[in-house]
Amino acid sequence: MNSSLNDVVLKYISTPVTWNQLRQLKQDFKFARILEFFTDGSMMAYRTDQCVMGIGWIQVDTDNDILSRTFSAQVQLFPFALRAEIYAILSALCTAPKFCVVTIVTDNKNVEVDL
Repeated sequence: MNSSLNDVVLKYISTPVTWNQLRQLKQDFKFARILEFFTDGSMMAYRTDQCVMGIGWIQVDTDNDILSRTFSAQVQLFPFALRAEIYAILSALCTAPKFCVVTIVTDNKNVEVDL
């Protein structure tokens, strides 16, 4: 059985391209012991019909010969800047294997991650 289908984040991603990107990143990181992510979320054109929320991150730790990886996507519905930041962090966390030490670096003062 594909364990990605039981993932608490991946199971809610409806865009096949985004789902496949995150699943592949999860596979790339499956033996990582340490991962460090710089995350960001943004929102443009708030209160217009062109409102877009973007999320993204870069994984910079090279533990276990893992090359740096990047991810970006758009988030739809219920626009809120903090929501974009949280989704950026969740998308990074869903790629990390169990028992991996994860560091999240974000520029948002409303988000503080201490795992």
